[in-house]
Amino acid sequence: MNIITELNRKITTHMTTCMDKALEEESGLTGMIESTLTLVREMGRDMMVEMIGSLEESLLNSEDRKREWVVQSRNREKTISTLLGDICYQRTYYKNRETGVFRHLTDDLLGIEPHTRIDTGLQADMLTKAKEMSYEKVVGSYDDISVSSRSTVKNLVHRTSMEGSNWPNPEEEKRKVRFLYVEADEDHVHQQRGKGLIMKLAYVHEGKRVLNPSCKSKHKRNELIGAKYLTGLYPKNDDFWFEVLDYLEATYDLDAVEQIFLSGDGAP
Repeated sequence: MNIITELNRKITTHMTTCMDKALEEESGLTGMIESTLTLVREMGRDMMVEMIGSLEESLLNSEDRKREWVVQSRNREKTISTLLGDICYQRTYYKNRETGVFRHLTDDLLGIEPHTRIDTGLQADMLTKAKEMSYEKVVGSYDDISVSSRSTVKNLVHRTSMEGSNWPNPEEEKRKVRFLYVEADEDHVHQQRGKGLIMKLAYVHEGKRVLNPSCKSKHKRNELIGAKYLTGLYPKNDDFWFEVLDYLEATYDLDAVEQIFLSGDGAP
């Protein structure tokens, strides 16, 4: 269906509904404004997906692109949180014929860095709000976004503070490995009063190596390579996993990782 036709249909339906509710005294001005803002954000997301789809199609048909970049895979999904809400779209993964570099060219046109989950406009708004309210309230002030962890706002604030200081950037070059392993578990923590708590645990590593390779015994000891342990009390699983993702993105060049193995002891 044509996007203009669909937007016109939504606007007409919304106006009719608002007028009917007003005549029946089911909704006043405040209710009409709130529902209109919700519709505007929804239509904005629809328009963005349509425009991004047009950019994607233009790149696929571009003769200039075909001379430099070859299609590696199609329809790779990307979700990015914005002031309009989450925008989910599909794009193509390309390989440069000369250098062998892999890129999502549509993301390049949109100015979206690899592995970015939050648009710069939303980041700026979060930083402004974080001056006046808690990180948790900042996250809760947005509708229709998948960012639910207050640690995301905390990390954004701390990273921005470091960028604006005279201190040198403490970040080391990101590690490049072929494989990563994420092993997860949880444990029940008893309390003297009230209900028990569930402690989340995950450890990230790059594999195992034998500590005593010359030992002839069957009981050779292994150690995890580059092990990092992440644990805490998280009411929502998503909050915990975003912490894991933040660590992976900050530590490793994920473009160079061929595969990530995820395992758990009966974990959902």
